[in-house]
Amino acid sequence: MGTHDAYFWLAGAKGVGSAVDNPMAGLLRVLGSITGAPYGNIAFWLPAVFCGFTAVAAFAWGMLLGGPWTGIVASVFATSVPHFYFRTRLSYYDTDLISLLFPLLITVLMARWLVMTTKSSWFKKEESDDYQPVLTDYLLPFFAGILTCYGDSWHGVVQVFGFGTFLIGLFLALFCSKSNQRLIAMRGLLVFAASGMFGFAGVVVALALICFYLSPQFEKISNYENLYVYLVLFIALSLFSGLGTKLFFVVLNRITSYTKPTADAVKAAGPVYPGIAQSIIEAQNVKWADFFSTSGGNVYVGAAAFVCFAACIYYSPLSILLLPFAAAAMVSPFMGGRFAMFAGIPVGIGLGYWAIFLVNRFFKDKKETLVAGLTSCCLVVYLVGANFDFYTKTPVTPIISKEHAVGLIESADSMSASSTVWTWWDWGYATMYYTGQNSFANGGNHAGPVLYPLALAMSTPSLLQSSQLIKYSATQGNNPASTWSKMPVGEVQSIIGALGANDYLFKGDEDQYLVVTWKDIALSRWILYYGMWNISTGSSQHPFVGTVRNQFQVDFNSGNLFEGNNKPLPLSSYNILNSSGNKSGTFKNHSGLHLIFNDQNSQAYLIDDAVHDSTMARLLWGAADSPELKGRFELIYEGCPSVRIYKVLNQNPEK
Repeated sequence: MGTHDAYFWLAGAKGVGSAVDNPMAGLLRVLGSITGAPYGNIAFWLPAVFCGFTAVAAFAWGMLLGGPWTGIVASVFATSVPHFYFRTRLSYYDTDLISLLFPLLITVLMARWLVMTTKSSWFKKEESDDYQPVLTDYLLPFFAGILTCYGDSWHGVVQVFGFGTFLIGLFLALFCSKSNQRLIAMRGLLVFAASGMFGFAGVVVALALICFYLSPQFEKISNYENLYVYLVLFIALSLFSGLGTKLFFVVLNRITSYTKPTADAVKAAGPVYPGIAQSIIEAQNVKWADFFSTSGGNVYVGAAAFVCFAACIYYSPLSILLLPFAAAAMVSPFMGGRFAMFAGIPVGIGLGYWAIFLVNRFFKDKKETLVAGLTSCCLVVYLVGANFDFYTKTPVTPIISKEHAVGLIESADSMSASSTVWTWWDWGYATMYYTGQNSFANGGNHAGPVLYPLALAMSTPSLLQSSQLIKYSATQGNNPASTWSKMPVGEVQSIIGALGANDYLFKGDEDQYLVVTWKDIALSRWILYYGMWNISTGSSQHPFVGTVRNQFQVDFNSGNLFEGNNKPLPLSSYNILNSSGNKSGTFKNHSGLHLIFNDQNSQAYLIDDAVHDSTMARLLWGAADSPELKGRFELIYEGCPSVRIYKVLNQNPEK
């Protein structure tokens, strides 16, 4: 799979982990039982299906605001801008697929309800008509609420987004309704709030409200309908649902997590743990020029598209329901590229709306349809052409190698039930899926208090400390930080130090395993950064890890590495890794640089002493029968240079 989170849902489909009851895992089980296809194959292709549904929802929005040609532009842009394409291409079976789909469906249904009661312009006075909603009209906010409530089981943010849609709808009803239509708008908002905020009970209440609004009895008392009663009801619903508070904290948590703090906040005198977002690719900031360029195919077109969207809100009030998408996209330069995936819909609406508006302004009759169609096609071709190179150079790329997956599958039979596997958190979900065991850390459990002991176990040069830290953690429910948080930082440091100096016998029924991979070397700049973290000062430093990108030669007499036209580089040692046997040697240079070459994939790294002497490096290419491993680690799967898997022992080798 192309993203580690996909394995979370795959593991859940197999009954492993906390995603067992999530619809993302349930959908795989249902489709698997119907088709007989492996879950992995289904998850590989499903992103294309979800993107198709998203395109339909975006088309409906464009159709509502500017007609079918605007809809075509909106649908293509919403699903084809690079950041969305990257996160939803084949093999990317994750919640990004529905984080745009559900909000688009919710907002377009509410927009369709409000279109009959909302003025065509913010400042234009419009007389009310004789519009009286019928059953099909009331079903629009009802199903929008159903999607809001049901979407919460897919992704916790959907219901919060639905509440935001409710607030924007209320704003439109209060300040942009046609004369005498405001109360009708309020009815739909009440139906939406009831069905969207209170689960099954709310759905029943919403159905009762619809029946009441359509009954002859309501016509007799409709003259007593009052705006202030609705406002009081809305305030009460917001308070009782807790969504107002939830909206605040969701936004706050997103800001604090994606602003990439170096360290997590902790109690005074306790250990200071590292922040994780600083090392996550999707959380890295996007430059404004890159953001506009990827959103619109060109820096100037992208910037102009957002201006066009702002103008669209001014001239077409309903489009303000799409403002959260634009706002989410615009924070990507500060909070990470993941948010840029929302840019497609405001960009597509902005460009499509005004392009077709100008066509309608200057062309009439048959020419109008022809020119509008050509204009729409030109915008689509422009976007595809501008990003064609990106599409072709962004193939499906698995997050773990075939050798890594095979190692996990074959070692699963050697693992006892209810074991815990220690592997770098990027491979946690995949490990759960292929082995059927829980992982110590994964994509949903990799905060500083989890990351620090994991990285320390992989980074420390002491095999004793590594094995005993893992065993000690098992006695703490695989959550040592829960105990450490109650201690002064000095006491925690004493415990960690003692694990590397003294032999202990830890009691525990669950077996522990440690997986080390070639990819860990590529990530060692961050693994050791967290592993060498000072929990007292809240600081660390990166080790040196450099990729050898050009052809190179090593003079084994002088110990120098020659790469391209660069000056000779003295080496302290070399390791040539091969499935048939590893070769290694040392030189007298003592430069602190070590060459690691994978003969299987022709990749090479230069690493410093800290990486070279770390537990993960020694376990990956060191002798599996080394006396140093006796009583500490037992090799259960040999897959060097790609992967090795060890059982963590709890024995004193001298006894």
